[in-house]
Parts: sequence; structure tokens; C-alpha cells
Amino acid sequence: EFYVTKATRNLGIPLKELKLKSGILLAVVVRGHEIIIPEGTTSIKDGDSVILVSKSPIQNINDIYDESFVTGGGKA
Repeated sequence: EFYVTKATRNLGIPLKELKLKSGILLAVVVRGHEIIIPEGTTSIKDGDSVILVSKSPIQNINDIYDESFVTGGGKA
């Protein structure tokens, strides 16, 4: 589980537009008291908690993105 901050990359971008590394599933977004099962139109926002399933260890939420995919919205 990771906490999303302003430093998290790609805030507000729909998941369908993002390129995640192979073997990563964004399973749940918790926004306040709301539990969201993500769809393609779902985006992550500052203050969200994100639950991931990954085949490899992830140390930081910014590590989920395929390095060949670059967009704005925070620092690496």
C-alpha cells in the first residue's frame, strides 16, 4: 500500500493512458472513506492510498511506471 502525495507522478491522468511496468496491478484506490476498484477512467489523486499487487518489490509508487513512459504531474 502506498500513500499518494503531490510528488507522485501522473496525478489526475486516467489509468488507461498510463504505461505500468509488467507484472503490476493497481488493485484498489482508497479516497477518503471511499473504496474504488479502478477502471480505465480512474485516476490517482493527492491524498489517495493505492493498493498494488506486484510480481517484483516496489519501494515507491513512482516505481510502477514503465520507464519508457514519461508525463508530467510530479517528480520521480
